[in-house]
Amino acid sequence: MSTSEQRRASLAGPIGLGVGLIIMGTAYLLDRLGILPMDWGLL
Repeated sequence: MSTSEQRRASLAGPIGLGVGLIIMGTAYLLDRLGILPMDWGLL
């Protein structure tokens, strides 16, 4: 396993988590504003 592969693997976790949080946060904000009805059972 090369160093570039290790670097990519170590970045993939935090980036994936950050993207997930951004998506969840955006959906939550839309729900609070009454734009998107939150009937998915996620939050």
